[in-house]
Amino acid sequence: MNRGLAFPVTLVTGLVFASAGLAADQVFEEIVVTVQKREQSTRDVPVAVSAFSGEFLQSLNVRDFRGMVALTPGFNGRTADSFNDALAIRGISSNSFGVGGDGSVPIFVDGVYEGRNGGATTTFLDVARTEVVRGPQNTLFGRNAIAGAVSIVTNRPNPDGIGGNVSLSVAEEERYEFQGTLNLPLSERWAFRGSVGYLTRDGYLENLAGGNDLGDEENKAVQGALGYEADNGSVVLSAFYEDRNNDGSAYWSTAPLDSSLALDFPPSATPLPGSGSPLPDDKVANDLQGDDDADILRLSLNADWELANGYTLTAITGYKTYDFKYREDYDGTGALVDHYFVDQDVDYFSQELRLLSPTDGPVTWFVGASVYTEDVDADFQDRYTEDDLCRALQVTEAPDFDLSARVTGCDDPIFEDYWEEDIDPADLEVDKPESTFTEGDYWGWAIYADLTWAATDRLDLTVGLRYTYDEKEYEACVPDSGGALGNNFIYDFFFTAETAADCSQRFSGVSPGGFVKDEDDWDAFTPRFAANYDLNDQWTLYGNVAWGYKSGGFGDFGFTGADGAPAESDPNTGLALPGTVPSTYDEEESVSFELGTKATLLDNSLQGSLAAYYYDYDDLQLTFFEGGAQLTDNVAQASGYGAELELIWMPSGRWDLYFSLAYSDTEVDDVDQSFLDIGGCDNCEGNELPFSPEWTTSSVITHHFPLAGGAEIFVTGEHAFTDTMYAGLDNLALSETDDWHVVNLQLGYDSGSGWSATAFVDNVFDEDWFERGWENADAINEFGYGIVNTLVWPSEGRVFGIRADYRFGDVD
Repeated sequence: MNRGLAFPVTLVTGLVFASAGLAADQVFEEIVVTVQKREQSTRDVPVAVSAFSGEFLQSLNVRDFRGMVALTPGFNGRTADSFNDALAIRGISSNSFGVGGDGSVPIFVDGVYEGRNGGATTTFLDVARTEVVRGPQNTLFGRNAIAGAVSIVTNRPNPDGIGGNVSLSVAEEERYEFQGTLNLPLSERWAFRGSVGYLTRDGYLENLAGGNDLGDEENKAVQGALGYEADNGSVVLSAFYEDRNNDGSAYWSTAPLDSSLALDFPPSATPLPGSGSPLPDDKVANDLQGDDDADILRLSLNADWELANGYTLTAITGYKTYDFKYREDYDGTGALVDHYFVDQDVDYFSQELRLLSPTDGPVTWFVGASVYTEDVDADFQDRYTEDDLCRALQVTEAPDFDLSARVTGCDDPIFEDYWEEDIDPADLEVDKPESTFTEGDYWGWAIYADLTWAATDRLDLTVGLRYTYDEKEYEACVPDSGGALGNNFIYDFFFTAETAADCSQRFSGVSPGGFVKDEDDWDAFTPRFAANYDLNDQWTLYGNVAWGYKSGGFGDFGFTGADGAPAESDPNTGLALPGTVPSTYDEEESVSFELGTKATLLDNSLQGSLAAYYYDYDDLQLTFFEGGAQLTDNVAQASGYGAELELIWMPSGRWDLYFSLAYSDTEVDDVDQSFLDIGGCDNCEGNELPFSPEWTTSSVITHHFPLAGGAEIFVTGEHAFTDTMYAGLDNLALSETDDWHVVNLQLGYDSGSGWSATAFVDNVFDEDWFERGWENADAINEFGYGIVNTLVWPSEGRVFGIRADYRFGDVD
């Protein structure tokens, strides 16, 4: 077809719904996408892709990729913290809390992989556009993307003129935000572009266990890019740094409170009825105000060179390093039953090379190769006060207890009878850590190719192939936590190191410590086939089938004995038995089928896309909780199908409308017995996948009131809906999140000469909802080893604010 860039975008265009000056003859502004490694209209791309301009996202106060979740059909799993474990595309979530595995929804900035938990969430600075592609993307990125991917593209330095923008907003809860960008030509070929961003706000969530309100944020970010434009190419060197200091996630316990808030459990010894909590929906009782802190540095070098005969060579070099420190009150109670800590350092390097064919013939293609290395040092702690844990165990493990009286502590005779040991109260510890020290050394490479043949003027046929190889070396150390109970919350053993200091010495090379080590590798060929057919000048049909792959990994808190069964301890010494190694899980593989159409109707005033899909997963990787430990393994087989609709309509120069709708149906088709044996789920065959609501919608509507001199007043309304969503494979009612609606409004004035002012109200109707949940126990909150099912982050209430924007100069 080779329409080039002549056709308008078929999804979300570059319209800034809350921006200025739409005349009566307004036409769509096109967003050019590069998901197939060359500039194209989305109508030429035979995959589901949602593209959002940077101006559009800024007008809706979207500060990072998490703000795109509600806008994008098929994208779910909101997360307020720096963990992207709950992010899901079409029901497939990353679902990993640690560092032994890889995410299913990778994030890329200017082609460079953003990394894992703690470093993948960074502030949007000077974003040109974002592209969310759904389904396996095996030839479109340097790193593999099995569920889909988010690609963020920043603005390049422009030597054609000085320009920039400034934005300042103020809102309730002492929220202040500033962003500014300056483009500065240095010569006819050189230019510099720099941005700064700052955000601070106080907490909004009342904590009944005392202390400050939860939800504090303070993010400081700076970005700079130096660009060179040659006659036959360009080079951009970019640097980004962010210092993030936020609160860790707040957990809402589903177990009833006692009067003193000492424990979120009933004062009687009666087993919990599983009827929910008397906690108000907009309050929590956390005895820890957590931290979500990171120092993040990203460097990238992007070069494009036009070679002889129309070929183009692209090189993308990336380096990222970050230090992530995190604390949260995971038990969600006023007692110290589980405070979860992470201290993580990551260094990541990648190199990608691509050769693109000329675009003037019936056949276009590209071939690429990529390599990455990643070093991860991560220390994990679950901290607890032993008496608090013992009191909690009586409730969650109620069938194993004499329930005639309430346990007062670990040395209570009722608990000692359960523990089968006389406990000396002098040995009991407060705020005791059970630690896991880990180190990962990962690397991998891939080669891939994609070829498109314009078989006729209307039909394009595409075939792609990728070979991926991943290798991981992983080691971990578990010291003896001491106290009266020893290691028991996550493990019932420890390794040859007797103290945390012995483990720590391993990282400096001073001592061999008590580390156990294993390594493994995985590889796969993953093809894709696609067709794009123009029915006429208004309608395009497409179809594709793609195979996906994600490498196996290591369970961060799981260990296997010499016999392949879960690791056990020597009953006399407490040491792990010889042959203990970190547990591994297999790679997951998928095949996905998609049919869709993209159209432009009503004299180009209405554009839209509709996609229907079906996928099947083998050895799907999922993380679950068992006896206090967080484990990852392969569930066996899962499948899903659904449909996604996006529309954008401009019925006149005064109206802009965007609407998306997604339907999803997922199912666990088969469960390995080994997954059941280690507690992966109770009886989950036939259940839905976590973080996969059946229905979601998003709407943005703007009405413009033109004034003299090109000025205008505008009103924008947003609405988002997310259906009921389960937190785990057992589909427990206690930890599911109910469906929720949210409405935001904006009223603004645009001068038509570069500046605008906007008043906004978020969550107009003060709705309460929860971000997500976690399944820690069974359906009546038993057998969670002191932990009950929890929900995460009650929503922020109604918020009023104002924003001022100013653009200047000859370039954006």
